[in-house]
Amino acid sequence: RQDELATQLTGFLKKAGDAGEVTGTPRAIIAPHAGYSYSGPTAAWAYRHLKQAVEAGGIKRVLVLGPSHHVYLDSCALPVAAYADTPVGRLTIDA
Repeated sequence: RQDELATQLTGFLKKAGDAGEVTGTPRAIIAPHAGYSYSGPTAAWAYRHLKQAVEAGGIKRVLVLGPSHHVYLDSCALPVAAYADTPVGRLTIDA
């Protein structure tokens, strides 16, 4: 199952990357977070911009903001993990 997911993500990112060079450094990226089969190709376009900007040294910090789908929160929840595995690689968390 993990191999299938990796193959799917690689395919989405490759198709987005085949579209040519991205110019400029994004200030914000809004990406869908539905199941990969629904939003994967669209999210790959957003992550493509992020990946190129990170590789070029234009981005030093990323803020990931998302909803809680399972528990009501009246404030912000911060992760306790040291890193997050993302479609564009492992990100160190400095919460």
